[in-house]
Amino acid sequence: MSGAVSVNGVSAATGEKSQGICRVDVGTATIDVPLVVINGTRPGPRVAVTAGIHGGEYVSIPALRNVAMSLTPNDVAGSLVAVLVANTTAFFGRSVYYTPLDGLNLNRVFPGNAQGKPTERLARWLLDNVILPSDRYIDMHSGDLNEVLEPFVGLAAPVSPEVDAAALKMARAYGLKYIVEGGGQAPNGPAIAAARAASIPTMWTEVGGRGSWTADEVRQHEEGLLRALAAAGLLPDRDPSPPLVSEVISRKAWLQTSATGCWYPNVDLGDSVEEGRVLGEVKDFFGETLLVVTAPVTGMVFFLVTALAVNAGDPLMGLSY
Repeated sequence: MSGAVSVNGVSAATGEKSQGICRVDVGTATIDVPLVVINGTRPGPRVAVTAGIHGGEYVSIPALRNVAMSLTPNDVAGSLVAVLVANTTAFFGRSVYYTPLDGLNLNRVFPGNAQGKPTERLARWLLDNVILPSDRYIDMHSGDLNEVLEPFVGLAAPVSPEVDAAALKMARAYGLKYIVEGGGQAPNGPAIAAARAASIPTMWTEVGGRGSWTADEVRQHEEGLLRALAAAGLLPDRDPSPPLVSEVISRKAWLQTSATGCWYPNVDLGDSVEEGRVLGEVKDFFGETLLVVTAPVTGMVFFLVTALAVNAGDPLMGLSY
């Protein structure tokens, strides 16, 4: 590529690196979005990476920062646009899932609406300024403040052989335990759905949870991202052998609660469960059972909500089978 790469005034000419805060007008407030732009010395793809779409998913945030701040234009072929914390309002609000300004989940409102509610406006800004101008898109996540999970990479539902192969190459290079297939199928929802709709090779990642970020988890995210950026053509080839050969999860069941109350799971992350087994109960404050959750399939728990408090519509766990 050639010429400057600019996002809301954070601009880098060929061979330059820039960082700054983008001030995003969302109608009732202005959100500060920290950004790093690296414009390489050699031609190559434009790659966008976001962290902190959910403000309480901590492992991804220092991992992306460490990678973005360590790279130089001499390392890069093409350009990297790294959004270090996409939703700073949720980050400083220590919020699970939702943006405090309007109670919406940023990763459920893409492609957004420039005239809509604050979270919808932020989604539209990210789409127009970060995702759509890119040739590849990686969305870094972790388990939220109320979640634990097995490390995995998520792939969007198939688009075309060329797009799917490019996304799979990045996903395998990331080297996490599982690859979960088939996300972002609806036209509205997560950021990867918006990228998929534009035929941009895309993936999301999940490492860690429960509001913690160990050095090993951050390093796992960092090293995976560096390998994925190399697979995207942004960085020179790295060791082609990731630490894990990922197991592909193509069939999964996401369980939600229809009741608001207190969640008492009786399974742990990684447990194998048989169809029909009671996985937990949602109870009221007096201990009366509101909902009994049973396994719809025989499978393995790869995602689990650990918070006591749950609201109707919240996720409870994910099963692979």
